This record gives sequence, C-alpha cells and structure tokens, in this order.
Amino acid sequence: MLRLVYSSAIGNATVSAATRWDIWTSRMREAMGGALNRVKAPGAVQPLAYEDPVTGDHIGVSVDSLFTVLSVNGRDYYFNRLSGEFDGTGMRP
Repeated sequence: MLRLVYSSAIGNATVSAATRWDIWTSRMREAMGGALNRVKAPGAVQPLAYEDPVTGDHIGVSVDSLFTVLSVNGRDYYFNRLSGEFDGTGMRP
C-alpha cells in the first residue's frame, strides 16, 4: 500500500496513486497538528533506544511521571512532561 506524503508547500500529493481518502486524511492530520501547535500542546513520544549506524551515537527517549528524557551518548536532556519545556541536563551513572 502506498503511503501519502502531503506537501502543503506545493498544494498536492507527492504520491500519484494517492486516493481522495489518503489526501483528505493527510490534510486533516496536518490541520490537527497545526491546531495543536497553535495552542502549544506538547507532542507525544514513545520510549526508544536507537544506535545510529552511521555516527555510532546512542540515542534514547524515555518517559516517566515528571519528565521526558532525551539521552544522547549518555548525556540526558530533561523536558517537562506536561509543558514540553526544557528543564535541564544530567548524566546517568
């Protein structure tokens, strides 16, 4: 199944086989994301552990009750879970 990638900059779908439903759902998703950005709603993230094969970087994302933590090569960056604001850095032992 082809996935639609909608580009609002050019005003049309980038996949020629996209159905009207694909285009409509993509536009609704973009509109909803824009509305959430305007009200400054924080974005949702899922926990992740990733090793970049090109650079060798170790990247992780974890979520706890107070913070979302982005970890890059052992250095942690803390973001308030509710507001998404940067809260500080640290290192795990």
